[in-house]
Amino acid sequence: MTANTALPQRSINIEMPTALRGTTNAWLSMLNQC
Repeated sequence: MTANTALPQRSINIEMPTALRGTTNAWLSMLNQC
């Protein structure tokens, strides 16, 4: 039970930073276009 719950949490922790990087890159690209 605990192992099964730990796996998704780790995947989420890894996915969150990538999402933040994607958003930051998007904002930078928008600023560069202006």
